[in-house]
Amino acid sequence: MAELNEQDELAMSTDELLRAQVKLYHHCFAFVKSLALNAATDLRIPDAIHRRRGAATLSDVAAETGVLPTKLSSLRRLMRVHTTSGVFSVFDDAGGAVYKLTSVSRLLVGAGGRANLSPVVGAFVSPFLVAALFSMREWFTN
Repeated sequence: MAELNEQDELAMSTDELLRAQVKLYHHCFAFVKSLALNAATDLRIPDAIHRRRGAATLSDVAAETGVLPTKLSSLRRLMRVHTTSGVFSVFDDAGGAVYKLTSVSRLLVGAGGRANLSPVVGAFVSPFLVAALFSMREWFTN
């Protein structure tokens, strides 16, 4: 009888299974946002947009940050991560996408910014800080 209850407990409808998989994948890939934010601060993308009076095209961002023209498609994907998470905003202009600072990215502006928190981003994703998190199982079991 216990075996039947265990099977019932693990049974899910197709809809429940899909929702659970999405949630699981969201947790597994959540680190991408942090590492993408670190890349943006390392490249000083908030400063680049700020220097362009708060609005910049992808080509402007690439020129200001030194991103190679061959990497524009990758830069576009990086910016998409940030626009969907609210770090930057984007609007379509006749010349293409234009990126703007948000309240979040204003905190990452170094030159003339009130509270440049870019170094904090780097500290939070430092390999030294996150390395310990990869040993949690050992910590709990030793």
